[in-house]
Amino acid sequence: MAYCKSADAKNEKSLSDSRLAEWRKHPNLQGWMERLWRTKKFGDSKNPDPTTGEGYSNQTCLGDPFNQEELELTLDDIQRLRLDVQNKTLNGGLGDTTGFFFGDNADEEYKEHDIKFCDRAEFMLKNGYKVIYYSWW
Repeated sequence: MAYCKSADAKNEKSLSDSRLAEWRKHPNLQGWMERLWRTKKFGDSKNPDPTTGEGYSNQTCLGDPFNQEELELTLDDIQRLRLDVQNKTLNGGLGDTTGFFFGDNADEEYKEHDIKFCDRAEFMLKNGYKVIYYSWW
């Protein structure tokens, strides 16, 4: 799920938060977001979590540290996402993201939806909102 909120809003979710998009079983998008989260949090998507010692794997599991984490997306992030969706490179050359709950590659099925999300997210960011990606399983 991705939603937006006022840039001056506190970290808590509020009733005024607005959903921009929802996905169900879009594994390569999830992998793309997790690599971005790891890069922002640990300096590189390949760097291990200092607490758990775990690094990125395209095979996710229930104990994955990205589960239920909020990822704030910038305009640059959205523009990179758009390019990866258009160029069919969401998996980052690392193979498709897989996991018990994830299903099969859905990049083509979600392509139009992903582009519309990028359009909405860019609009909200340019109008002073934060854009947040959040997932749980």
